[in-house]
Amino acid sequence: MLPRITAMVNRPYLSLLIVLTALFILVPVGTRSLDYGIVLDIVYYVVVIVGLRSIASLWFSRMLMALAPFYIAGDVVGLLLKNTTIIMLVCLLGAVIILGVCVSILFAIHKVRQVNADVIMGGICVFLLIGQFFYMIYFSMYLFDASAFDFTSHGKHPPLLNAMGMIFYFSYSCLLTSGFGDIVPMNAWGQCLSVLEGIAGQCFLVVFIARLVNLQYRAPSGSDRPQELRRPLD
Repeated sequence: MLPRITAMVNRPYLSLLIVLTALFILVPVGTRSLDYGIVLDIVYYVVVIVGLRSIASLWFSRMLMALAPFYIAGDVVGLLLKNTTIIMLVCLLGAVIILGVCVSILFAIHKVRQVNADVIMGGICVFLLIGQFFYMIYFSMYLFDASAFDFTSHGKHPPLLNAMGMIFYFSYSCLLTSGFGDIVPMNAWGQCLSVLEGIAGQCFLVVFIARLVNLQYRAPSGSDRPQELRRPLD
């Protein structure tokens, strides 16, 4: 059991993917009450920490890591004081950190010259983190202006935790271009960002898959390998 955990820790993209998957499972539970919401926030902290760990070898990761304590402390203070302004600023700070992690993983993937499990998991993590980035922007917009979104059948002004879960769902609906029309951005910023997220999600999938195909196509076959790497016939 311990060797498996050690192997998972040594593969940060795998750890990040597991935490992001857990986040999807916990969001419906975390929006029920404040107690569950605190658990959900802890998972967000883990996402940020594991995401930063996955880029620890890059030079600007230290700057992002320096921002992480402010993100966590600010979120805790905002929740305790129930101050929407603090929570809004913390969400924007979290969006900056998530964006930095996304760009860093993309640079790391771009340097790889062979398709492997880490490349695939890193690409999936970036795709999921794009949704997280836009979610934090949307939620900041909602905290700044409660009329920025129309929740239609969900109620005009849902409780804050419910709004958090619905905006999370809205972000990934835009990312997958599968919006159902039950949540509608009402101002120009929200409308433009939702379109931009849909374009970013589809462009990322196209470019990432093309990159995988290109790497696989360029990978040397057995006959192209150097003579010393070939196995003897006997």
